[in-house]
Amino acid sequence: VSANVIPPQTDTLVILGKSYQALLFEELIKIPLLNQQWSNKYWVDQHNGELLRTEQQLGPDMPVIKMTILKPYLS
Repeated sequence: VSANVIPPQTDTLVILGKSYQALLFEELIKIPLLNQQWSNKYWVDQHNGELLRTEQQLGPDMPVIKMTILKPYLS
């Protein structure tokens, strides 16, 4: 199994009518033995580093899970 992260790109997200300047990180996963590959995506707010949205596939031939964080975790 190998995982590589592509250098982040800037992206604008609109969540509940509010625009966010984000960095889009894309993680490429490859399993050569199974001839499988997919990507996971993470959008991070450029100003405070909070995770805004993810699209993740947990394994080969599994559905993509999409999550948008509407309220950040407060410790």
